[in-house]
Amino acid sequence: MNKKLNNHIERCWKQIGIFGDSTCDKLDDVVHCRNCPQYFKAAIRLFDKEIPEGYLEESTSLYANPEETEKPDIISVVVFRLNFEWLALKTKYLQEVTKMLPVHFVPFRTNNVFKGLVNINGVLVPCVSLANIIGLTGENDVQSTLTVYKRMIVVGNDKDRYVFIADEMIGIRRISPHDQKKVPATLSKSATVFSSGIYTIDDKTVGLLQTDSFFSSLKRSLTF
Repeated sequence: MNKKLNNHIERCWKQIGIFGDSTCDKLDDVVHCRNCPQYFKAAIRLFDKEIPEGYLEESTSLYANPEETEKPDIISVVVFRLNFEWLALKTKYLQEVTKMLPVHFVPFRTNNVFKGLVNINGVLVPCVSLANIIGLTGENDVQSTLTVYKRMIVVGNDKDRYVFIADEMIGIRRISPHDQKKVPATLSKSATVFSSGIYTIDDKTVGLLQTDSFFSSLKRSLTF
C-alpha cells in the first residue's frame, strides 16, 4: 500500500465517515466511525509513530516552568438570593447545588431556624433557614420576568455541613476586592452585619458573606 493510499484510509472518517459526508457503506453496520476496525487500526498506527525530534525537550521545559497561579485578589463566589437580598459566598465552601429535596421533620427539634434533615447523596445534612438566621424575614417582593426555581445549596467548612434553600441563583462569578462598593442605604441592616463587602454583580447589589460569622451562625442555629 503506497503512502498516499495509506493516508487516505487513515483519514477516511474525515472524508466519507461520520466527520465527513457520511457516505461510507460501513456506517449502516457500525453506526459511528469509532466502532469501525479501520478507525482502531489508525489509532494503533498513531501510537506506533516515533516521537518527533525535540518533543521531549519541549515537554520537559513546559512542565518545568512554574505553574501559573490565579491572581490572589480574584475571588470565586456563588451568588444567590434569599428573600429580597442578593448574597454571595466563596465557592471554596460550596459543596453542591441540588433541586428541592424533602426536608425530614425532627420531633422536638424542628423550628423556624432548624428545618430538619435532608438526604444528600445518602447522608443526612441539617437544613437551616438562612433567611431567618440573617433576619431577612420581610415579604419577598422581587419581581422577575423569568421562571425562577428554588435550589438547595449545600455548604461546609472543615468539620460541618449544612443545607439551605435559596430563592434564586445566578451561579458562579469572579470578583475582586478592588471592586468593593460603599454600603448603600437601601441595603438591609441584617445583610450589612453579615457582609464583608458589597459588590455589583450582574447589575445587582450583592453582599459577600463573612465566612466566620456565616458558619458560626449556622452552628449556633443547631444549639438546642
